[in-house]
Amino acid sequence: MTVRRMITITAVVSAAIGMTTQVEAAKRKPTGTTTFIGCAYVELFCGPVMRDTAGKVYVFNPPIAPYTPLKVVGRKSGVVPIGCWGATRVDVISATPLPGQSCAVSVR
Repeated sequence: MTVRRMITITAVVSAAIGMTTQVEAAKRKPTGTTTFIGCAYVELFCGPVMRDTAGKVYVFNPPIAPYTPLKVVGRKSGVVPIGCWGATRVDVISATPLPGQSCAVSVR
């Protein structure tokens, strides 16, 4: 077998494995949306974030306005790899302000 043929076979097999892996990953992604209601605040290295009642941190992509009462609808898309360790990234579908509400901001 020539070197050229071995490289071609390796490339075809690698591409097939890569496509299979991408298909499997696409199957595992959640299809539903999540709604967040509340105020985002700024956290160092993370930007505007929201926390749930269990203390989990959610980072929004694109970033949302901090210290503003919002209803954010988004899709969880994985863990933030750099900066805000352990936070879940949320791809924002819509962000609407909540009239008549305010965010408590403490100044120290």
